[in-house]
Amino acid sequence: FSGQGPREANASCDEPLSWNKLAEICKCLDAYGKLPASISAADVDEAAGIGAFRWRALMAEPELAALAMGEMGAAMLDHADRSRRAAAAGAQPPPVSTPRVQLWSAHDSTLFGLLGYFRLAAPAKWPAYGAQLRIDVLLSRRSSEAGAAALQPGGGAQKPAASLRFS
Repeated sequence: FSGQGPREANASCDEPLSWNKLAEICKCLDAYGKLPASISAADVDEAAGIGAFRWRALMAEPELAALAMGEMGAAMLDHADRSRRAAAAGAQPPPVSTPRVQLWSAHDSTLFGLLGYFRLAAPAKWPAYGAQLRIDVLLSRRSSEAGAAALQPGGGAQKPAASLRFS
């Protein structure tokens, strides 16, 4: 820690803010009722829309989304797979190393990266404060829902099919 604030650390503070930073500051001020009267709600929405457009464009490229969110996205998928395997094995309760619920906390821009990583549609507007992405692991033992799930060797019972539901 150098003891310097942003102004001292960056000699070029006269440069304009990026759209993302501007939108983030305006949304924060708006959320706390501190938005200056000279900035309208439409101005905030427009700045957030420009930031959202930029993030959607960037994260629509699978390679960029993988570079930005690959480690986090892979960890989330790994947890989902461990949960599926524990449930399929009939582990009641699941092993301590595989909790049924796992919470991740991140910045709102992380949602755009995750949506891109999972190849989901990104919102047209910047996510609201407290926005969330929920991933449920769904298991099914019924053949109509199991799709092409193979039969378990020797037992004739079907392997539970797993799918992820994003909401």
